[in-house]
Amino acid sequence: QHLLQEDFEEADRFTSSVLRELVGEGAKDRGYIYYSEVKSIPSQDLTSLDRLWHAYSQGKFGFSVQARLLSSLGGRYDRLWKRIGWKHEGIWTRYPGAFDWSINAPEGHMPLTNQLRGVRLLHELLNHPSLIKRN
Repeated sequence: QHLLQEDFEEADRFTSSVLRELVGEGAKDRGYIYYSEVKSIPSQDLTSLDRLWHAYSQGKFGFSVQARLLSSLGGRYDRLWKRIGWKHEGIWTRYPGAFDWSINAPEGHMPLTNQLRGVRLLHELLNHPSLIKRN
């Protein structure tokens, strides 16, 4: 519903919540996912989330879009962050004005993945077997 209405901020929050639910109670309780838990996300569910983002953003957003861009940039996360408009080498914030929640954002800009603990979570998501098949 949020994607259909182009309410990308709420869609992002919902996506994050769904990912935590898919990983299990530990992730739900602590409010984030460990990179080592990403492989437990069922392929069908991650693919569905990715396809929804892709479909409702006119092909601009989604994990597979981010994975494709990362590959085209030689696997360099610093280049990916610059390309998709994430500030401070992937450390993002939801504060007003700090993030573009519109369809006009750069390709690959959403969904967000918190990089405060490093790139390993994003790396595991973008290298999930279900997303590799889509690229």
